[in-house]
Amino acid sequence: MKTNVAAIALSGFLSKAVQAVPSPSSLGSDLQILLHNDLYGNESSRNEAVIVLGTPQTKSAAASDCAALGESLWTPPSDLSANNFLTYLAYQNGSNATSQPGHWGPWKEKRGYPPQFGPPSHGPPGGSWGPPGHGGPPGGWGSPGAQQQQYFIASMGPGGACQAITPAGQVGTVNCNAVLPALCTQSAQLSGINNTDTSVGLQTEVTSGAATFVGYRDLLSFRFLGMRYGTYPKRFTYSSVYNATGTVSALQFGNICRQIDAITNVNDGDEDCLMANVYTPSLPNPQDKNPKLKPVMLWIHGGGYNNGYGSDPTFDGGNLASRGDVVVVTINYRLNDFGYLVLNNTGEPTNGNYGLSDQVTALAWVQANIKAFGGDPSLVTIFGQSAGAGSVRALLSSPPASGLFSAAILQSSLSLTSYTHYLSTDQEIIMQTNTILNKTGCASGNGADELACLRAYNASGLLTIGTTASQVVVDGTYITSNESSFNGTGHVNKVPLLIGNMRDDGAPFFTYRGSTNLTAVVAGAGIPVAPVLTSGAFPVPNSGNASLDVYNVTAEAVTDDWFRCEDYATAYSAVTTNTLPEVYYYEFNRSYQIPYWPPAPDKALCNAPITPSHPAGDPNGEYFKCHSGELMIVFSTWRRWGLPSRDQYDTPFDQFIVDSWSSWARSHDPTPDPAYLAARGYVNTTLEMQLSGSKWAPVTAAAQTERWLQWPSAQIEFGHADQCSALGQPLNYFLSGM
Repeated sequence: MKTNVAAIALSGFLSKAVQAVPSPSSLGSDLQILLHNDLYGNESSRNEAVIVLGTPQTKSAAASDCAALGESLWTPPSDLSANNFLTYLAYQNGSNATSQPGHWGPWKEKRGYPPQFGPPSHGPPGGSWGPPGHGGPPGGWGSPGAQQQQYFIASMGPGGACQAITPAGQVGTVNCNAVLPALCTQSAQLSGINNTDTSVGLQTEVTSGAATFVGYRDLLSFRFLGMRYGTYPKRFTYSSVYNATGTVSALQFGNICRQIDAITNVNDGDEDCLMANVYTPSLPNPQDKNPKLKPVMLWIHGGGYNNGYGSDPTFDGGNLASRGDVVVVTINYRLNDFGYLVLNNTGEPTNGNYGLSDQVTALAWVQANIKAFGGDPSLVTIFGQSAGAGSVRALLSSPPASGLFSAAILQSSLSLTSYTHYLSTDQEIIMQTNTILNKTGCASGNGADELACLRAYNASGLLTIGTTASQVVVDGTYITSNESSFNGTGHVNKVPLLIGNMRDDGAPFFTYRGSTNLTAVVAGAGIPVAPVLTSGAFPVPNSGNASLDVYNVTAEAVTDDWFRCEDYATAYSAVTTNTLPEVYYYEFNRSYQIPYWPPAPDKALCNAPITPSHPAGDPNGEYFKCHSGELMIVFSTWRRWGLPSRDQYDTPFDQFIVDSWSSWARSHDPTPDPAYLAARGYVNTTLEMQLSGSKWAPVTAAAQTERWLQWPSAQIEFGHADQCSALGQPLNYFLSGM
């Protein structure tokens, strides 16, 4: 709490006037960016946003703090009642919802109590109610136990009297020397791929340990980019946490890891690449002994362990952080040979899995630092897609990752080697390392010499020799079992799991060539032919386009064989053996394909069909819901890519998915809390829940159901159990060998 002594206030104001970059420490207050983020971006009609100074202070101190941020005390619009995003202030402060101390929002077991944001019943202390039209409370402010918090705002009435507003939108006159939290204007604009303002006026500092990180804010969140989380590792060594010192610029993304870029096809990147990006809606006051921290969601990108990076615009964390009220972290980790090459008899630990060690290092960095960015280190959800999901799965089985996260999401995890099943180091050396040694001219029979040769080999050249190591292996430290089965054997980090797939995940992994030869197409896709042709579980559709029908049934079989079946079996195994405390399953039946993958001709098949009434594509028409088709929905970033809204449900569906994923991070239940939705004014997700008529249901040994994700969603039985049995991957696949 700040004192109101004129000399101190003046001194504080003068010191802030010369301070280039404000921080929660220099302001003596936590900071929160608050708005109703409906995900419509620049098309939104909800244009109000504030920066909340949460630490009580006098009016003059609050005005000074706002000025230090390049802002001023906020003037509420006259129509605030029609879009009152302030109601969330009461909810998160616990006055209208039961909260776990030290956290924003509800916990799963305390669901279902709708917020009651009724007017208080007493007059405001120190003054009278302000201008007509703002709805002064009949009867006054209420007893201390029920009283809604007041926040200083700009003076709007005659005579410049000090005024405050409640979360209900009620404005009143207050004593200027009262100590209250305050609302500042928020003038930062939406950032974009090619338009980002990192000027000094929008910068903010955060101190963690011996380092001060200088980030910036846009409309949605505080952004701290390109922060080194791991030491610059010597090639083919394991990373460790980097403890920064001094002032660190976090205004732009750091190096991506060495790779052939899947977007540009350029041999790009750097071996000095262990960078993290943090997107947060709030920053705590370091003097607060019990800060209200937010759930953390750490994203691990995909790319086949060969390419990808956390700074991909698809994974921009601003919308997820802002709407979901979570702290989003995206990371880079070492890839291809630099991340996974195994060598033996080198005299050093060179057993591969360096990229996996980077992910563990990133989680350890989060544990040490995320509290300074408003995140709760005890409430970390790891989530990833494709190879990112394979990484999450590996971390669920990794002893060094124990205790570093509290929940997980697997998006489109494959059943292939390196994703669910792991080679031994000897197998990896036979399959890949020996070829790499021969092609580089480093093969000598002496492990130490071979290691030295590969360390000296040109980094760019190493990626162009035609063979790449990209397998997670049983190294004995990070991975100790040859299978991630969740059947009660081997090491498991026992946390709740949300797992699922795209309806047509497998479609882009073989090329549509117009063939009507089902046998040849199935064989060319690399899956067993007999079950598809003879089991009766894969009937060929009859659309009138014979070649597309063949592609369709093959895509279904590839999706089952490579994705769905072992994910079904994972969920069933985990709940049958009580290996994981809870498992939920989903399947996307609506998608918005990322613009840079897959290549033609399959790209067109993964996009909604263009019709006269839907020139950007009709998502309700039939098309393939392909691998990676959920990414721009989970992060709500298709507008960031400049893509159009295809129909009236694209954005409401984004809202529903963002609300569900962030609900999982908050409470380990993907069904959003109705009280939370009401407090935030998220009417579309509330509507979706009403239209669907059901909550998400967990998978149990007795009932295997999944959430069918479309608008509206539905809870349905696992739909491909027969196909999975035909492919030799039944529900008890991971249990049958026990």
